[in-house]
Amino acid sequence: MKNYTSKKSYSNYKNHKNKARGQSTPSQAERTEEKCAATAAGRGKRMEQFCDGFLTVVLVVLGILCFFCLVRSVKGPRIADRIVAVNMIGTMTMMGIAVLTVKLKEAFLADVALIYAMISFLAVVVVAKVYMGVYREKTQAEKNKKEEK
Repeated sequence: MKNYTSKKSYSNYKNHKNKARGQSTPSQAERTEEKCAATAAGRGKRMEQFCDGFLTVVLVVLGILCFFCLVRSVKGPRIADRIVAVNMIGTMTMMGIAVLTVKLKEAFLADVALIYAMISFLAVVVVAKVYMGVYREKTQAEKNKKEEK
């Protein structure tokens, strides 16, 4: 019995046994193609798992940041801080919807994110306009009090 210690000699041994059994041996190109396909499939699966985990982490971080903005919008020392915090909540919500678009592979969510962005922008403009009106009335009332005295 021969001693097959090197890879090449072992390969020759397997080819010899397969020929004796009547089996055809795959060519070098076929073996390489099979290895490449298996490796690519493994890499694709690992990359998909990594992206899925990463997107989940991004969603959790966005949720935590939204919570902090909510605290600022309730606690904020001035009205302007509250308006900016509400605007940031809207922006982060839109980003969360965009991340879900990629994670769930649902294209319609991109449209939802765009519509939400427009509505959020309009809401901030309206709130700022109302705030400016209240501020003007307040300063006008203070001016009138000073003139009366």
